[in-house]
Amino acid sequence: MPPRHPSEAPTRRAPEPGGRSPEEIQRLKARAKDDARQAITSKIHNRDRADQTPYLVHLTKSDQPFRERERIGVRENKLAHLRFENMLVTKQVEDCELPHVSTDTCKVRAVCFSEATSLECHAKKYSPWGLAFTKSFLYNARKANPVLYCRPEILRDMKERYINQPDYLRYLTPLKPMYADENQIREGAAVYVKEDSRQQDWSVILRDRTYRSGKIVNIYPDKSYDIWTDEGVFKYQSNMVKLAYKAADFTHEREWRTPGPVAFEWENLHCVYVPSVRLLNRLLPDLYQKLTDAHVQIVELTPTFEKNDCHHGYECFSPSCTRVHTRDVMFFRRFMTDHGRWPTKTV
Repeated sequence: MPPRHPSEAPTRRAPEPGGRSPEEIQRLKARAKDDARQAITSKIHNRDRADQTPYLVHLTKSDQPFRERERIGVRENKLAHLRFENMLVTKQVEDCELPHVSTDTCKVRAVCFSEATSLECHAKKYSPWGLAFTKSFLYNARKANPVLYCRPEILRDMKERYINQPDYLRYLTPLKPMYADENQIREGAAVYVKEDSRQQDWSVILRDRTYRSGKIVNIYPDKSYDIWTDEGVFKYQSNMVKLAYKAADFTHEREWRTPGPVAFEWENLHCVYVPSVRLLNRLLPDLYQKLTDAHVQIVELTPTFEKNDCHHGYECFSPSCTRVHTRDVMFFRRFMTDHGRWPTKTV
């Protein structure tokens, strides 16, 4: 057979923005209907179980993720609504490093999701800006798996067994609950001791490392303790002592993780979460138009309220409001003030 003339060679379509080829985009779109059908089947199967959901949610927050200062889309976008916008513009959820399983020789990264059914509580810790996908999509297309909550000795063993294997370490997370014996004042417990009785705020003491480390040797009825330190055994009152145990219990989040980043098309989204549709339209009008044009469901998610909380939340446009705001709302209000974006009318 004569060689093909260069002009007759098959043309290869260039990848779309974000590095995905047209074939990959088509593959993602093609599975959307089946993933939606699987979600409906799961709802029917678990119709009597309010604790089950066929969806996984990724909420953003206004904070600096662990060791992510140089990540594109994180360094520039430190506020939740800007990260939300970046995810939807790029059609990609960025991963982050996992500090509890990463080492100097093996950086373990993942995208984290939650199947928590109490999203209002979840939104108060993070923010109400986020995306939801079906479990079917993330499990089949993105290797999603529930995390294994490991007590300390199991986590140590697993990290040694799967050293330098991020595809296994990715799904491990520590479990050190408040009810562990190590979190109780008892003989042998590791503690921190103030260097000076005039020190008050433990958060400042721990940050500045102005404390001694030791272990409780004896406990007395008057709530004083004999504590062994490198300098010897000394007696301290309870107000000088703090347990060194640092609790880590995120079982309420019912976390899933995937390798990252997670690329998607509009068809793969179950919905997006926002504090209010009105605020989305006012703050990010171009993105709001894209979502509505793509027929993406927009769901309002309101964080739980406490007695003294401001019920206007993200739509509190009074710079002088004295009610309590969530940490994310405080970041948002500072952003609005710094950029002169407060509406002319306040509520």
